[in-house]
Formats: sequence, structure tokens, C-alpha cells
Amino acid sequence: VASRNDSAAGTFVSDGALRFRGGSVNTTKKQTLQRTPGTVGSRSTWTFSAWFRRGYPDSSPLFGCVATNESVIQTYIDMIIMRGTTNNSIAGPKMDWAPRVKDYGNFYHVVMVLDTTNGTDNQRVRYWLNGSREIVINTQYNTTNWPGQNYQGGINSAAQHEIGGRGDGASIWYDGLMSQINFIDGQALDASYFGYTDELTGAWRPKKYANTTASPGDKAGVVGYGTCGFYLPFDGSAPIGKDQSGQGNDWTPFNFGG
Repeated sequence: VASRNDSAAGTFVSDGALRFRGGSVNTTKKQTLQRTPGTVGSRSTWTFSAWFRRGYPDSSPLFGCVATNESVIQTYIDMIIMRGTTNNSIAGPKMDWAPRVKDYGNFYHVVMVLDTTNGTDNQRVRYWLNGSREIVINTQYNTTNWPGQNYQGGINSAAQHEIGGRGDGASIWYDGLMSQINFIDGQALDASYFGYTDELTGAWRPKKYANTTASPGDKAGVVGYGTCGFYLPFDGSAPIGKDQSGQGNDWTPFNFGG
């Protein structure tokens, strides 16, 4: 699906985006990409970057894994959250961020970092929206509960992961567009690795990810993706789910086509 945007939100997404059909009410389509790692990666340090435009205005998981310790990045009504539990209890890590994602006509760029080796509790999960570092908030849904030092989340474990779902193949699914997904295993990176501010327009724009620091598990010729790292541009240059990082971490499309 081709999609471009240069409008008021000040963001721009490249010529390709994949349409996911889901939401908590669309239980017949449930389009996700699924993968279970054959080799586990770092469960304490990773970076997720993606451009997205929401469709259905409800809880929409961008990326998740429901394992012993769940990890889910999702939009909820009009905010970004990351949860370490399957419910609203405070038994596990749970954070909400502002500003809220209210414009359904524009693309947003999200970067979420897990970095639990950090000695400062409120630096162990970090989030950028359209290039700006955002501040965690308490809401009617959650009270902030930072992960403990060296906490091991579900992402990068040997359990099913989903793009467009929580990872359990059930409950709720993402509805909207996604593009230019980079997942970096073993490094905590900021938004400048994935985007830049256009000096003429002030718009936040995507750029090709490049890194000179190796990640554990990089294959020959790959620098900075790591054991479970992957790149999914969704620009039509490869089959849906084909990893283009060089790591070979392909995803299986579920319910696309037909």
C-alpha cells in the first residue's frame, strides 16, 4: 500500500506502508506478522522504531510478545503505552506517555527503548515520538511502575512475537498502517538513528538506519542489528515479512491476502 504524508503533524513517511486490519472489534481479519525466535536475544536491551498511522481508535498493539514476562508496545485510545503485564495490575512494569496520538490522518514515528541495565529507574524505558523524547505520565489506566534493574522482558525470548498483535494470537490487533520498522537487539538507541529534522520545513523525516557499533549476533556484513534484529520497510521491494537487515529473521504473514 503506497502512502505519503507531509501535512500538519510535521512527519513524512516513505513510499511504502503495510495496511493491517484489526482492532478489538474486527475479530474476523486479525492481520499480523508472527515469528518465534530460534535463538534468543537480549531481553534487557533493545530498540524498536516504526512509522505508523492508526485506523480504528482503540487499543492497538504495534509489537508484542506474551511470554513469562509480557512485553507489548501499543497505542491505547490516544496515547502510547508499554506494558510488562497482561492486565492493569501493577505487578509488572507499565508506563504511559504523553503527548497523545490524536490525529488519525497522519503518520507518527515511534522509538521505544528497553534498557534495564541502566542504573536509573526512569531511564530503563525510553520513548520518542516524531523525534522528541517524551515524558512518562500516570493516567486513569495505569500508575507508572518502572522495571527493576536487569529486568528480563518477553521480547527476544523463545516465544511467539507479533507485529500488529500482542504476541498471544488473540484479544486485540493493530488497525492501521505501518512502515520502516527497525528492531535493534542489544543496543539502546535514540530517534536520531532513524530520522532527522528537515532544515527547510521542520518536518521529521525517516532516514536509513546505519550504525558503526556491532550488536551481539550480527551476521557477516551486518553491523548493529543483533541476534533477533530485523528491518521491514514494507516498500514493496520484498515479500511481506521478509527481513531486509541481512540477519534473516523473517516473519510469517497471518491473514494477509485473499
